[in-house]
Formats: sequence, C-alpha cells, structure tokens
Amino acid sequence: MRKGLGHGSTLLLLAGLSLSACGEPTPEYRRANPGGAKAPSGTIELPAEKNPDIDMDQPEDFVLSRATDENLLPLEQGNYWTYMVETSATNLKTKQNMAGTLELTYLVQKAIHEKEGVDRFIIDILQNGKKQDEQEWIRQPEGIFMLSSKKERLKFNPRQPILKFPVKIEGTFEWTGEGVGPRGTPARMKYRYAYGDLQDADVEGGSMRSLFVNSLGTFYDYESKTDGTLGTNGWFRPGVGMVRYKQLSIFKGVESSLVLRLSDYRVKKI
Repeated sequence: MRKGLGHGSTLLLLAGLSLSACGEPTPEYRRANPGGAKAPSGTIELPAEKNPDIDMDQPEDFVLSRATDENLLPLEQGNYWTYMVETSATNLKTKQNMAGTLELTYLVQKAIHEKEGVDRFIIDILQNGKKQDEQEWIRQPEGIFMLSSKKERLKFNPRQPILKFPVKIEGTFEWTGEGVGPRGTPARMKYRYAYGDLQDADVEGGSMRSLFVNSLGTFYDYESKTDGTLGTNGWFRPGVGMVRYKQLSIFKGVESSLVLRLSDYRVKKI
C-alpha cells in the first residue's frame, strides 16, 4: 500500500499561510505568527454523541462499505473542526528554514438543501479565531466537491473533488481543472487521487483509526507563471471527518510543508 505524500485537494486552502519563494515569510504569515500559537492542553475525548456508528475495529471491507459522504465528512450546519497547524518552508539552495504554528477552524456556517441527495454548504475558515475565507462546497451522491473561494473570488472549473464515492481500497480517480491553487492564487492543476487502507492517525492528545487518502499532482501558478508540485496525505474518520492532514509542495526552489492535527470538533450525529 502506498503511504507517500499525496492528496491534491485544496480542501485545505491556506491562503496567507504560504511562505515566499525566497524563504522569507509573507506579511500575512508574520501577522498570523507573531509568537507562534500554543497548542491546547488535554486530550480529545469521544463522548457517546460523537462516536461513529461504524465499529472501526471491524475488517476494512466492512468499514469501507459503510463509509458514505454523510459520515466520512459529516457536513451539517454548526459542525466544526479545529486543527493545530505546523508550517515549515526550506530554501533548497540556502537551506534557510522558517517554521511556525497556528490554529485553523472549519465551520459549516450554512447548509442549503437543493434537491434529493444534493446539498450545498458555506464553510467559514477561521485562522486563530478570525475569519479568513468563505468557501462553497457541494455534496452529491457521487461525492463532495469544492465550488469556490470567496476571498480569491475564484470558482473551480470543473468542481474540484474533496472525496468521491464509492470508497474502495486502492481505488483511484483524477482531476484536471482551474481555480485557487496551493499558493492561494489562480492556477491550473492536475491531481491523481488514491484511497488507501485504515491507519492510526495521530491527533492532538492521541490517535484515531481513520481512512487514508492520498494523491499527487502538479500545478501552474498563473500569477508567477511557474510550475510546482504538490502532494498530501489525508485521514478521514467516519462520524468525525478529517482528523489529520499533511501537505508538501515544491515551488520556486522552496519546499513547504503543512501538518494539521485535529484538536477539537463538534459533529451532530446523523
């Protein structure tokens, strides 16, 4: 089973967190990291109302056969997920490194039922408690997709997949399109996704048995007219959502990484 970096979805569109190609932090990054955010104390507890209906100790085929768009990433109004984020950027030539931490929250601010099996969602993205962006997602029988980013005033064409169904170990799919790229600027992207196995994903204060998803891709940044590569790993737990995410990109001679670990969440039981 492949366990390398990959998962080209810009589900985690972190505009303003990227580090510049020369290895220096952007002004937005400096403002977001004056002294580095502190990780919350304690551990993640899973009370009865948060426990997924699926027994994660069952065989993988059993778990995956019951992983749906509604429980693998439960999007209901009021649901939220907060992550501690570690960022790093290394100039591959000078080896200069910049690193920092911050807190990121995804909040389902609004749910819009369009028709049977189709719902749209307005997702607020909060950085250290302050709203940074508003994204529009859609959930359909074939999966969950990102439609647009309000901050960048850009739409994904065609819609970019976050998760596609049905889930099948070693199942793959591809996406090519335009929209907001990994740097938070307009880009053309091409990604290949692959579903992996069930793994223990480390989160703040513990670990969660989760479905591993990865992909690998390339992008062309229209603003700088430069090519880049992107790979990420994502871990999704039925009944909870995304619990861990790791992204690695190489762009203009700088290797940048992001690691997100779930620190708090609220999910209404479906």
